[in-house]
Amino acid sequence: MIVSLARALIATLAIAVVLAVIPARAAALRFAVDPGQCEVISVVAQPLTKFRGNAIGSFQVRSGEISGDPANPSVGAIVKLVFDASSYSSGNSRRDHAVADEVLDSADYPDIKFESTGVQDLAMDTPGAGSALISGNLTLRGETRQVGALVSVVMIGTDRIEARGELTFRYPKFGLPVPPGLFGLVHASDEVTIKFRIVAIRAAS
Repeated sequence: MIVSLARALIATLAIAVVLAVIPARAAALRFAVDPGQCEVISVVAQPLTKFRGNAIGSFQVRSGEISGDPANPSVGAIVKLVFDASSYSSGNSRRDHAVADEVLDSADYPDIKFESTGVQDLAMDTPGAGSALISGNLTLRGETRQVGALVSVVMIGTDRIEARGELTFRYPKFGLPVPPGLFGLVHASDEVTIKFRIVAIRAAS
């Protein structure tokens, strides 16, 4: 659940796709992420999921930006995202405390960060929409690991970008403890699925 958001952040802004949907004649561009319009949802299977359902929570985006050259979207494009590790909210205060304080240690590591390192498999579906596999470095609780995810991006008008995607990974990859589940005795799954929607607005030149 926790890494969810971090990860979401990585895949979230398929910058290459974003830039590719912009007319090639445009110069280098920069988009600022709009935290208020972003959604990052994490889904983790709980013990006895058949009866209790999945643990579903959300994270808030602090800031982010996308920049690059639309004439060469796969080279030099950069996506940066910062998430609030303490913002995890699932409607269950006990679970929220376990994830934000115990699993993510948000007091000592308040930010979850992602910075892209590459773009692959860029594909344009229409003149204003496409997808790409985005890879990058995700820093969670002081540990940085390489991650990647398939992201779809749509250009709305000339100033707004919306990126959506989903990814799944295991807590042990970042050395994170698995959140406690039933009565604090049986642990939840060590795998989390992150679903995200990232919105960015073109910054003034």
